[in-house]
Amino acid sequence: HEYFRIDLGVVWGIVTCDLPELKAEIEGMLKTLG
Repeated sequence: HEYFRIDLGVVWGIVTCDLPELKAEIEGMLKTLG
């Protein structure tokens, strides 16, 4: 099912460019989990 395959590199690029607040939130979660 290639249609459902997500390119995390592209997704992360979109997140970091368009949603800096979300990026900061995700990084905070990763630090908490790590």
